[in-house]
Amino acid sequence: MAYGLRNTASVNPTRATELRNYGVCEQTNKSRSNSFGFGYQIAIVVQPLDLTQNIPTSLSSLARIYRAQGKLAEAEPLFKRALEIYEKKLGAEHPSVAATIGELAVLAFDREQFVEAEILKRRGLAIEEKKYGSENATVAYSQRWLARILLAHRLSIAPAFQIGRASCRERV
Repeated sequence: MAYGLRNTASVNPTRATELRNYGVCEQTNKSRSNSFGFGYQIAIVVQPLDLTQNIPTSLSSLARIYRAQGKLAEAEPLFKRALEIYEKKLGAEHPSVAATIGELAVLAFDREQFVEAEILKRRGLAIEEKKYGSENATVAYSQRWLARILLAHRLSIAPAFQIGRASCRERV
């Protein structure tokens, strides 16, 4: 099992003792005085880390770095693995799932795969709207991204329509 250390200044040594008795922490008390003569207690708390949260978060962080460097092919499997872990551990309707789906949508946008980006962004947006409601800042951010994806998609296919219209005029 992995552990994380956290130092806390504690004016209540009883609370640290309660935590130790429950097996949540180990306590090291040292009385110290500063120049004004006030003493304080230092408790070192040892807590188990939730690896199901840390691993997908780390995967997503690394994938964002790869995406920023233009290494889109390396970023995608990391986002997908993070999504898989989040869905398995937290459920398909969790905000972390929606955020990771949104990251995959942005990655698809960067690759100019606008149809896939739209599908992913709509899926993430549905989860966010269900969780937060339609008047939330997170939802508004995702809506702006969806609008950006839709606009880019329309602009990418507009030249094809123009070419199609020109060829139709030539035939007439």
